[in-house]
Amino acid sequence: MVLLISEGEANIAAAETIPEAVRLKNTDRAVLKALAIGPSLFVNFDLLLSVVSRPSQRNVLHSPSFRELDDVAAQLVNATCNGQTSRLLDIDSLERLY
Repeated sequence: MVLLISEGEANIAAAETIPEAVRLKNTDRAVLKALAIGPSLFVNFDLLLSVVSRPSQRNVLHSPSFRELDDVAAQLVNATCNGQTSRLLDIDSLERLY
């Protein structure tokens, strides 16, 4: 599984973003999921939905802020690790960085 953490804006070799995601999914048979962090107004969901594995809607997760990130990460672990969850992040430490 490959987890892309992004706001959905390609900023390096933008024209290669979708072709590279397709190559990764087809050639390497990777499951590509995306985690968007930030208010929905600032997230390019169209790009994220175009690069993740199908079913696309299930493979794009959204956390409106770092405060909710732990809950979204737990959803990701539930979906990929047979429901074995634990506290994944120290949100207070993470927020001090931003």
